[in-house]
Amino acid sequence: MSSAGDAGILALFEATPTPGYLTRWDGAEFVLVAINEAARAKTRLPESMIGRPLSPLYANQRETMEAAVQAHREKRRIVRELDVRPQHRAEVSLRLRLTFVPVEPDLLAVFSEDVSSPDRVEGALRDSEARNASIIAATREAVLVLDRQGTILLCNAAAATTFGTPEGAMLGREPEAIGRWALRDGRTELPWREALRTGGDVEAIALAFESERGERRTLRASARPIFDATTAAVTSVACTMTDVTALEATVAALRESESKYRLILESTGEGVWAVGRDGRTRFANGRMASLLGVPLEELERRSVLEVIPAEQAELFRARMDRRLAGVSETFTFVIERPDGTRVHTAATGSPVWEDGRVTGSVAMFRDLTAIRDAEEAARRSEQMLESALAAGKLGVFEFDLDTLEGHWSPHLTDMLGAQRTPGVEAYLELVHADDRARVCSRRRSARRSRRSTPSTGSFLARTRFGGCA
Repeated sequence: MSSAGDAGILALFEATPTPGYLTRWDGAEFVLVAINEAARAKTRLPESMIGRPLSPLYANQRETMEAAVQAHREKRRIVRELDVRPQHRAEVSLRLRLTFVPVEPDLLAVFSEDVSSPDRVEGALRDSEARNASIIAATREAVLVLDRQGTILLCNAAAATTFGTPEGAMLGREPEAIGRWALRDGRTELPWREALRTGGDVEAIALAFESERGERRTLRASARPIFDATTAAVTSVACTMTDVTALEATVAALRESESKYRLILESTGEGVWAVGRDGRTRFANGRMASLLGVPLEELERRSVLEVIPAEQAELFRARMDRRLAGVSETFTFVIERPDGTRVHTAATGSPVWEDGRVTGSVAMFRDLTAIRDAEEAARRSEQMLESALAAGKLGVFEFDLDTLEGHWSPHLTDMLGAQRTPGVEAYLELVHADDRARVCSRRRSARRSRRSTPSTGSFLARTRFGGCA
């Protein structure tokens, strides 16, 4: 407001003994331009409200704003008596006479007179206090209301249980006098002291408390200042505290369990790889990283498809789809490492269930490379032995001393004929009668000694052609 006319309007507005607000219509709402002395004395509204919308001054805005818009549109004075709840005294329903006076095309003065009966206001305040006291008494959190000096004015039964002190014994004392407090997370000021000092809310501060009887608790505290409706000064503070002792013990137990679980998984000789629905790694042990040939820290921050070769991606997608469908399975998989080496593995994959739905997959991989190499070496050795026996025209008869079972090699069959009698007797039936007693004696000696020392000997054998060899 800068013109002489505006200055005159403002002077008359300031001199009016009725609390008033001068507003300007900006095309969408009424914005405060000035607050007269009577309104400042009545409500103690700060100057920072200038330039802000008028509507937040009243908790029930619809009727108030309808009247303001009507007065502005019709360019006439409108008087309304409304039951309203001012924001600075929201616990009380008042009867206000609001007078809306258009001053200039875009200016509107709003004058407010309280026409509530004293009995009605006092009754509303009593009802409000009783309702608030019931709510505080019923809440499961510990509640303390402190005065400006930090003395306890009000507490509930939950506070008595939490602090180990009867309600009556806490009233009139400071919280610091009912036990020992210790701040956490680098805090240096107790939450109620901070709220009283700064006039701001303090949220979710971790505290350790030890009662006069030596009981220890871990608390989560919040504090909110309470302001005088007239002076806007901090008069008291409400503090709520939640006992999280059991929760912290549970969290500690879970952390210990997880630590043991991780230790077991890190110690196992199998690779463990858990991934989420998006394919990103949730957990992997060092053995899994070794099998894949990538650093563990790299594996932990990447997805499956970023680790495995592109040519194996489709196979992994198919297996992941089966996990998400709830299917467990065992399969073999050849890991292609970045350096080009191949690792043969046997894997077992299972879905991870949480709250009745599949949230990912976990698989355990066993390295079969050494086993496959040993099997391949044994196969090559057997092939070489067979080739040597064939080249030397040697036959082999194997006899198990425990099971008494025996069988002939193909070369022995070629030389002596097919086996007709089971066990060792099949071999003895081919020994010539002149040598049979000597061969039987050596067989008995071998069974008694069970030594691996080889012995050699010669004997006559009957061939399949009826002759002797």
